[in-house]
Amino acid sequence: MVVRSVTARGMTLVELLVGLAVAAIVAAVAMTGLSIMGLAVVRQRAATRMEDAVWLAHAAIARDLCASARWKGCVEARGCTAQGVHGGMRALVLDHAEWFVDKGLWRCEGAECGTYLDGIAGAEFIALLQDGGSLRQVPFAPIHGNTAKALEVVLWTSDGHRYSRTTGRKGCARIH
Repeated sequence: MVVRSVTARGMTLVELLVGLAVAAIVAAVAMTGLSIMGLAVVRQRAATRMEDAVWLAHAAIARDLCASARWKGCVEARGCTAQGVHGGMRALVLDHAEWFVDKGLWRCEGAECGTYLDGIAGAEFIALLQDGGSLRQVPFAPIHGNTAKALEVVLWTSDGHRYSRTTGRKGCARIH
């Protein structure tokens, strides 16, 4: 009896096609995962940029608050300088600047108004008023005059995130 050894000289066309199909499936799964990861990174970077921009806007508002001896809250822009152009929203009126939201965060200085930050959908200005021995929070309105001990500025982005910063009169080093 003669025993022959079987030696492989390559692979068949079917084996090659099956191998290529498996490799294609693995590559497609890997590319899908990488693509999803890339989109998540892009979204996270955009959110971080917006968060940084909102905090910079808060810093600019705080700087204006500290530089101003007069704080005035306007509800629906009644009695505000910006009323003629941008009526119907809350505004913060200071000695040399006004802040309000109208399809973005706006800052007016004199007759010059411009969008300070896009992507802001709403703002609220909350006065901290001395009421006997305690502080109470109320929406900042013209009736409060210049009596607020501190002011909380709340900004909402278009995607619904809320950012808040409080600036107190005692914490401001007067710039005048």
